[in-house]
Amino acid sequence: MHLRAVPFDHPDAVALSARVQAEYAARYGDDGDITPLRRDHFHPPHGLFLVAHDARGTPVACGGWRAQEADDEGYADGDAEIKRMYVVPEARGRGLARRILAALEDDAREAGRTRMVLETGTPLREALSLYVTSGYVRTTNFGPYRGTAESRCFEKPLTPDTGRWLADTRTSYDTVAASYAERVPGALDDDPYLRAALSLFAELVRAGGGGPVVDVGGGPGHVTARLRESGVDAFGVDLSPAMTDVARRAHPGVRFEVGSMTDPGLGAGLADASAAGLLAFWSLIHVPDDVLPAVLGHFHRVLRPGAPLMAGFHTGDGSTLKTEGYGGHPMRVRVHRRTPARVAELLREVGFTVEAQLLLDPDGPLPGAALFARRSG
Repeated sequence: MHLRAVPFDHPDAVALSARVQAEYAARYGDDGDITPLRRDHFHPPHGLFLVAHDARGTPVACGGWRAQEADDEGYADGDAEIKRMYVVPEARGRGLARRILAALEDDAREAGRTRMVLETGTPLREALSLYVTSGYVRTTNFGPYRGTAESRCFEKPLTPDTGRWLADTRTSYDTVAASYAERVPGALDDDPYLRAALSLFAELVRAGGGGPVVDVGGGPGHVTARLRESGVDAFGVDLSPAMTDVARRAHPGVRFEVGSMTDPGLGAGLADASAAGLLAFWSLIHVPDDVLPAVLGHFHRVLRPGAPLMAGFHTGDGSTLKTEGYGGHPMRVRVHRRTPARVAELLREVGFTVEAQLLLDPDGPLPGAALFARRSG
């Protein structure tokens, strides 16, 4: 599949725009999106319009962004507005919309835009899911959509340093990998509640027929190994190459991959609906709030319908900067604490059904929780 920048009045862009307007009219029962759009709206560096072509050169998807500045319609200086996101029905389910969206975000960021905004509507369930799982959050309706009951407006910051937390996390855990592996794995032996939670998760996977289970952020592999001892076909994925090397040495014959939960396939090339279970064992604690919905969306996408998820995390509010740990080694990671209710809400928003929660040491110095959920549908 090839993405190509074209003028908004290019024949392929015009044809796809006509198709999306026809779909809007059918779903909304009106004349489609009446927002006035012009060729110059999408002229770089103040905008961009992309068309995706298949191997035969047929246009199958499109999307664009245009610059907006502060006005009395609710826009802010530095805004980039998404318009005409569309994939033809016969090309859906291949990740095209997500690929175009990411390309538009990158281009708008390079052009100096600081916030991406967009409008979609309640009849477009697929679009709502795409944006929520890509890190967008609801905002006040703007422009011609103010006062429109079916409209849903979203926003996402386009700050240039959004990836720093990921690099800091990788470097920090590369630095402490050996000492972490010496100190942390034994904690399971002293915590019957955590062992029981993992046993329950393994039981849920087996009851669903079994299959590959991904331990996301599995670190030195001790939890992955325990799941395998419970009869689960588990493998680990971790952001830190040094942690992954430790896991491979400690558990030869078990699959461990270097990858990121911020990637659609979790960095392990996981296909949609391919995993029989997913474990996030305190691996979400360094993920910023604005990135977490997209990460949970990736979890939802790789799980089979009905497959279980277990997510463990520190409970509370706010975040702290951790500058050293695991033997006094230097680190630079933010530790985010969240309430079980907030995490459950985010899981439901991306399509999970939350089934149970376990509070761990709620009166202690470092309270935690484990949520059990399933991919709906």
